[in-house]
Amino acid sequence: MDLTYLPRLREEHQKALEICLSSIKQWETYIDDYKQLQSSLEIFPEKLSHNIMVPFGKLAFMPGKLVHTNEVMVLLGDNWFAERSAKQTIEIVARRIKHLEDHLAKLQNERRQQEAKMGFEEEFLDIAKEQSGIREIVEEYDESKEKIWKETHQKKVSAYKRKLREERQQSCKLTEEAPATTVCTHEEALARLEELELQESLGQEMHELTLSGGEELESSWSNSREESSRNQGEERAEEQSQLVKVSFTNII
Repeated sequence: MDLTYLPRLREEHQKALEICLSSIKQWETYIDDYKQLQSSLEIFPEKLSHNIMVPFGKLAFMPGKLVHTNEVMVLLGDNWFAERSAKQTIEIVARRIKHLEDHLAKLQNERRQQEAKMGFEEEFLDIAKEQSGIREIVEEYDESKEKIWKETHQKKVSAYKRKLREERQQSCKLTEEAPATTVCTHEEALARLEELELQESLGQEMHELTLSGGEELESSWSNSREESSRNQGEERAEEQSQLVKVSFTNII
């Protein structure tokens, strides 16, 4: 992916977002001022005059009196003014506040759009980095949390080392207190080895006996076969001699 123009695009969107935030702040100030004026106009008609501090320059004030409290000069625009009563002025202020709130809603919508665009650019940049094999890892750092983690980690390490030391001491004590167990275990191991050797020797003897028994059976079986064949041959020879004798007597 070509990321050449992405930083420039992000920079422009960041500038647009800053301008939008500045406009939002300014229009919110306008709304607050009109609301303060509206509340003042609701109080002034209650009296014919009010004692006030009149601003005299940027840093000075002087005492004064506000008269004709039900007569207000309203700026209509382009330096045109109209004289209105306090009630009429309150209605005009309410309409202007409504107009300001509508414009502020549009600015808020624009701010959300700019933030969404910047979020899309961040996602696009992450995808491009993943495909190129580069991934940025960002971790927040809090000094107070880091300090608490170090103290907790140090306590856990100390407890783990103390536990290992106690286990090592306990194993040493068991080794010193029970030497007979080691001798007994060694004797049992020797006895077990002797038993295994005995079993192995018995197994070899049984194997040899099985082999020798098979050879004897095979030799006896072959001897019996030879003996039976020999007997059959003798019987056949005897039958032939008898036939010869019978035929000779018939001839005589």
